[in-house]
Amino acid sequence: MKLAYSANPKEKNNEKFTGKASQPRILVPDGKYTAMAIKCKVFKMFGGLKALIEFKLEGYDENPSEYNSIYLVIQMHKVYGYRSKMYRLWSLIHQRIPQKGEKISPHDFVGHIYEITTRTVTNDERQKDHLSFMRYSVVDSILSVLVWNHINKNTPNVKPVT
Repeated sequence: MKLAYSANPKEKNNEKFTGKASQPRILVPDGKYTAMAIKCKVFKMFGGLKALIEFKLEGYDENPSEYNSIYLVIQMHKVYGYRSKMYRLWSLIHQRIPQKGEKISPHDFVGHIYEITTRTVTNDERQKDHLSFMRYSVVDSILSVLVWNHINKNTPNVKPVT
């Protein structure tokens, strides 16, 4: 009988069963924060497309060596209704409602500084309680745009146009 995994550390096959841990998510007290949206990724998750917007918290230096990004997840659709999270947040940052047929992109959030609220995630995707050390914070909502940066779309890096 052959085993799929051998306890012998000298075997090369053991390497395919190992991996690296991802960066841990931070836990901050629930409340209002100033944060800048620094990155947006769109990917498949739980049977649909999701936009993951990464925010860097300003002035949160409980542990300076700690990774201090927090995330907002938005469900992606082909058409957004006025009740959708994406429609409401897009309208907030642009200070207007989109015209019928106008393209709404989660990448529009990147580069601006916002006032956000956070909440603590206490359950996993199956609604089972997280252990206390596994809890993390997410962006609950965007309250306002504090600084609107006009992004130069010709450059790959997010920079204000001067």
